[in-house]
Amino acid sequence: MNTLNYRRTMIILCLAWCSGSAPAEERGVSTEVEFGAEFNHDSNVGIADIDSSSGASDTAWTLDAGISSKIPLRDSLSLRLGYDYSDTAYSELSEFDLGLHHGVAELGFRIAGFAPALTVDRYVAYLDGDEYLAITQMTPNVSRLFGDALYLRAAYADAEKEFDVLSNRDADNESLRVDAYWLIDGMDRYIAVGLQAGREEAVDDELDYESVMSMLTVGQSLSVIRLPIEFKAQLKLENRDYQNVTESIQDLRRDERLRGSLSATLSLSEHFEIKGSVERLHTESNLDSADLDKTVIGLGISATF
Repeated sequence: MNTLNYRRTMIILCLAWCSGSAPAEERGVSTEVEFGAEFNHDSNVGIADIDSSSGASDTAWTLDAGISSKIPLRDSLSLRLGYDYSDTAYSELSEFDLGLHHGVAELGFRIAGFAPALTVDRYVAYLDGDEYLAITQMTPNVSRLFGDALYLRAAYADAEKEFDVLSNRDADNESLRVDAYWLIDGMDRYIAVGLQAGREEAVDDELDYESVMSMLTVGQSLSVIRLPIEFKAQLKLENRDYQNVTESIQDLRRDERLRGSLSATLSLSEHFEIKGSVERLHTESNLDSADLDKTVIGLGISATF
């Protein structure tokens, strides 16, 4: 996505925001603030974006804070604005400390049972205190609930990646994704499947690739000692086919990326919850530096107001 398109999108969103004639309190603006802290153990600390791994394990603390507001503009038109920040600090491998700023603006409306929306995301990542990567993404999408058991969503994403130092990795990325959710027993249980196809064109031709990713998610809610708990299991499989010969292996690079995760979230009250998770990542590639095998275990608490 070029800079001109990004600016046009932001202008549209700002005009829509300003178009509401009533004061914010009369339009029923809702605002949510969230704080969180998580302790995790990573068996192989690294940066997946640049196929780099330390081969060493470490523990880390992650602190999160965010604010989000939903602003009704018209009967069927609304604007969502949000900002959040996440800071991860490792005990020993401080060169992998990561700070992530994320801003989002989404303009959505409802028509004939459908919910089209336009979302603009801006990510800025800092690695060990220095700016590392900036991503601007625009995502038009549409969703609809059919009856009370089937929810469908389709989205197109156009993103621009800018690396602060590794400028040869600057790239344009686009993808098309479709998700289907089957709701069972209301929202107490669901099964979701997704399919995403995309491609990325980088400054360095060796990094151009096409990808296909499939996703399966199962969720279950129940009550334990009168406290609600949510379980979630997810599996993602991505195949990347690089379009040009990688000089170091004199061949076309091929990656198969498998990610599996399990999590349990226990609500302690209306505002507080505890979450435990286990995530397993495995990448097989004919480029040795891209091979990855790691497990991340996390335990955190969050508060929402």
